Amino acid sequence: MKILHVVHAYEPAVGGTEFLVQQVSEYLANDAKEDVTVFTTFAYNTGLFTDPHAPSLPAEKREETLNGVKIRRFPVRNRWGRFLYFLQFVFYRLRLWGNGRLRMLFYGPISPLMKKAIKDSDADIIAAAPFPLNHTNYVFKNRGKKPVVLIGCIHTADRHGYDNRRIIKNIERAAGYVALTQHEKDYLVHCRGIDEKKIRVIGVGVDTGIKPAPTGRKGIRQELGIANAAPMIAFVGQHGLHKGIETLLLAMPPVWQCFPGARLIIAGGTSPFSGLLKELAGFIDPGPGGARVFFLENIDEVMKNDILAGCDIFATPSGFESFGITILEAWKHRKPVVACRIHATMSLVEEYETGLLVDYKNPLELAEALKELIADPDLRKKLGHKGFEKLMNKYSRQVVGKQYHDFYREVLGRDG
Repeated sequence: MKILHVVHAYEPAVGGTEFLVQQVSEYLANDAKEDVTVFTTFAYNTGLFTDPHAPSLPAEKREETLNGVKIRRFPVRNRWGRFLYFLQFVFYRLRLWGNGRLRMLFYGPISPLMKKAIKDSDADIIAAAPFPLNHTNYVFKNRGKKPVVLIGCIHTADRHGYDNRRIIKNIERAAGYVALTQHEKDYLVHCRGIDEKKIRVIGVGVDTGIKPAPTGRKGIRQELGIANAAPMIAFVGQHGLHKGIETLLLAMPPVWQCFPGARLIIAGGTSPFSGLLKELAGFIDPGPGGARVFFLENIDEVMKNDILAGCDIFATPSGFESFGITILEAWKHRKPVVACRIHATMSLVEEYETGLLVDYKNPLELAEALKELIADPDLRKKLGHKGFEKLMNKYSRQVVGKQYHDFYREVLGRDG
């Protein structure tokens, strides 16, 4: 089976969809022995699609093979980003015809060379992710009329991005659809009228093995000067406004009133909001006793594993998620998680079974959850252990990869 995956960005780009597509691609290429190609862009993140000055991958990354997967990267057109922003804003606010198409064009990528390559592809099946990005329109232009599977990763609470008739039209045209959670499937079936027979609920799979740290590398606590007895809370993710980092920062003063030795690590990719978050951190913790909040930017996999292995609690108070990959990564290290009561996360985390849940943008409730876990090591151990069991049973790379493989074969059989 020749498989073409189309995604906006790919390794070394960092993000949830990038991670998902890489894990599935590598399983299909190496474990299932299929012929897998990825079409993507030179982007590190979606900023390249609207900003001509954003950094991009070097030209030598145009074609390469990585872990058995063939990768082709295409340039994007981004000179019209500012104009498209204002145009789609006006059309969206006035609910004018074509506003859905304009929104997808604004999100990007706009890549005529990618579109042409998809047209000419001889793959047996084409899969694209995620919405609401523009390349999900390209996959229906294949001259061979190959069956298309869409991996939507829909954030149902984000109306500007996902309340879009163009997206629903594409799902209706697709031969199959992968929903990351049961909530996503229910939303499409009951709220959007999509045929449930074409939808398969498949989560995200992670490699459950933990690679040893390089010889001579210090642990994260030693590196940052954090005592082993100090409660350590970690957040890992991009500095997006919807990630709830400011809520986590505002939750720390009540935590410090009870546990002054607690430390917070905020690790992940920077964004235009990183400076504001650092200013807030300095405002809430200006004391002379030393910094209790650490920002670690653009970390690699080794550093991420160090952080997750060294922390006592993983906090991810995000308001918009289609799944929650970092929760799985915390479970891999048997860490308890605190997340928000949003549909996608509630499909993954059972309260007081595999984690604690709090309301979005509620720093006092988040502080109470953190204090409860700091004070109760047995509860931390229970939640981390139950999360690890769930990961191994439902969300390992092998389990999820096989589900994708079976679904692709099923779609090909139906199409034939």
